[in-house]
Amino acid sequence: MQRLGMALCVLAMAACAGEEAAPDAGETSGGCTDPRYRDGVCQVDIPCGVPDVDCYVVFKNDLDAATWAVSRTRLAPIFPSDPRFPRARAIVDRAWDMFRAEVQLGDLGSMRLGLAIMDDHTVNAYVMADGEPGKMGFSVQITRGMIESSLSDDAIVGVVLHEITHLVHHHALISVAQKTRKYYIADLGEPIGATRPENFPARDAGRAWRSLGEVNGVLTDEGYGAFPTGGAFANLWDHYTWKLYDLMPECTDVVNRVQILRAHLPSSPLDDKLPVKPALTDQIDSTLEGVRACVSAQPYTLDQLLADLGDEWREYVTERITPAEAQVFMNAPAVDAVLELVKTRRKQQRAIELDFEAQTGAPWSKIRFFSIEEMADDFSTRIGQRHGLGEIGVSSTMFALLEDAAPACVEALATPPVPYGKNLLSEHHAPCWRIAHARQVADTVNGTSARLRIEPTGETWTPTERETPKPLY
Repeated sequence: MQRLGMALCVLAMAACAGEEAAPDAGETSGGCTDPRYRDGVCQVDIPCGVPDVDCYVVFKNDLDAATWAVSRTRLAPIFPSDPRFPRARAIVDRAWDMFRAEVQLGDLGSMRLGLAIMDDHTVNAYVMADGEPGKMGFSVQITRGMIESSLSDDAIVGVVLHEITHLVHHHALISVAQKTRKYYIADLGEPIGATRPENFPARDAGRAWRSLGEVNGVLTDEGYGAFPTGGAFANLWDHYTWKLYDLMPECTDVVNRVQILRAHLPSSPLDDKLPVKPALTDQIDSTLEGVRACVSAQPYTLDQLLADLGDEWREYVTERITPAEAQVFMNAPAVDAVLELVKTRRKQQRAIELDFEAQTGAPWSKIRFFSIEEMADDFSTRIGQRHGLGEIGVSSTMFALLEDAAPACVEALATPPVPYGKNLLSEHHAPCWRIAHARQVADTVNGTSARLRIEPTGETWTPTERETPKPLY
């Protein structure tokens, strides 16, 4: 359930303050007077601030929703005749009733939200694009694991509210997440991201760092040296070491030591990896030197490795290295090429962090970004609180996700600030931070039943790319 969540910012400022938001002049009780509304073409962010109903595939019944979900996930469904289904259906209906009582939805509010229960033991829920440009399935997919878990009905309602937020804000469509993301600095305590203006130095640093992080992972301490710890290059390293089991079985022991070291790197369950101590740096260096020494007689190059892995890997790597690096590394031993590329990117990530700190005066640990996941958490929390939900947003689900780290989270919540977490790549943010954030948002909700709007971003566009029916959690 690690991927539960989603959030756009854009609770209107009046809504963020818990006040009644005035209806838009272009909106009517039946929907929207904009001529593009209900014209058969999905248009995101129509200015009247309601979802365009043309962006959805609506299902006549839950059997149709299940058939659609199976065709996109290849998972077996739990059919509506199953005795577990009525409880899930009641939970979804309850969440949908709460949501449309609080959010201006136009004609979408009169439609029935579909449900599919997927025969999957994990604890999760998600929504998906349809595959056609600008289309999403108007359905929530809930796993069997969630229905069979110890989570209460209120906790699952909070999760479904989160997923509905994804649906009505078109989060499953290509590029919406990127358009939503904004960066800021937590310079005064822990601000609510939805209300913060974008900080441009944070944006530039965050984007550059994330681009490198996707390739190289999130650990930037110089003590890790060239040791692959995450991202695509760590996957490339794994492919290389697996090849060594066949190419040079005499190196099996030293390769195993690399895998064991990666699996046991010291870490904090709530924050960044702990600072690397000299003893660990020495262990990393000696382990990698052991690999280099063992394979020194094997002229297996990066070019040969990419040829064995196929065109997709070759294209991926060549797009992310400079021509000068290609000239040096393509015909170099794969072990040296991969490790040097990792080391170079780690230095570049660290340089971004140091430059950000010099430019802003804030430590790198204070950089934040608002995401579709955070928006979904915000909506889930606000709506649940207004309807007296016994759980705060997705907090109970996050505690379940933390498992053995839950006691550490309880301690951090009692003695804030709660660590934001190392993974600046994740739209979901760290689970314990999400719990603290949900509590903070809940404290801003007053007893009034203010209507929330889907705030337009000022740019109307028509999706034309084929969407990927990838689950959005």
